[in-house]
Amino acid sequence: MLPLKVSRVTVRDASESDAPWCAAIYAPYVRETAISFESEPPTAARMAERIATATRTHGWVVLEDGDRVVGYAYGGPHQQRAAYRFSCEVSV
Repeated sequence: MLPLKVSRVTVRDASESDAPWCAAIYAPYVRETAISFESEPPTAARMAERIATATRTHGWVVLEDGDRVVGYAYGGPHQQRAAYRFSCEVSV
């Protein structure tokens, strides 16, 4: 039987101090794939702004494995019109 490695992961609310981790996770998707509509990866400072803006009205969570952030997910408004006020766009 193969050895089984069990790691302890935690999902928690993000803070602006998680921005460097989130920016580093996101950067390769911007630079190396066509799945992002951005042409330049956001800086850690810009990612901190995004976290601050998102968490005013929606959630932004990070996945920690030990002492490292290894993933994140967030929600944001889908549209500005009143009919969409209960709708949410998400990214993982």
